[in-house]
Amino acid sequence: MQPPIIETDVVKPDHGQLKVPVNTRQKTPESTTRKTVNAVKGHRKRLGALGEAQACRVLVASGYEILERNWRYGRLGELDIVALSPLHAQMGQTLVYIEVKTRRSQTYGSLFETLSTKQKTRLLMLAEAFVAQYPQYAALARRIDLFCISPHSSPDNTHGAPGQYTHLVNVLELA
Repeated sequence: MQPPIIETDVVKPDHGQLKVPVNTRQKTPESTTRKTVNAVKGHRKRLGALGEAQACRVLVASGYEILERNWRYGRLGELDIVALSPLHAQMGQTLVYIEVKTRRSQTYGSLFETLSTKQKTRLLMLAEAFVAQYPQYAALARRIDLFCISPHSSPDNTHGAPGQYTHLVNVLELA
């Protein structure tokens, strides 16, 4: 028994029209699962991008100067935001690496519990790599902040749009 033809395309050979199968593969649970996983990843990326955009707006309004967004260093990973803090009379400017965490709910723990040991190690290595690539910032004080964004708690927020935020300063010590 031949597999059913799902999609067809019309091709005109010299002797007339003939229907030729373009894709004869039936949808399997694996391919459906793969599409679902990709859709979830896409949603997470969009939610993360919304959170990062909100974090940048809040930081700029607070006097921060955004130097980089989504700065990548090979396969090591990326820093969500790299910024200069507002000029402080006693401390001067500080180079700030900001990890943004956006969640739709607190089902898997609070936003403050989101940094694993592996992520902390990665952030420390990325901070060192950034200064190595941009030595003009080596003389500045440096810190790693966590910018946590959670959804509004109002009932009309059915899409989990970013709402409330908390900016945790100096969550990791740099050497």
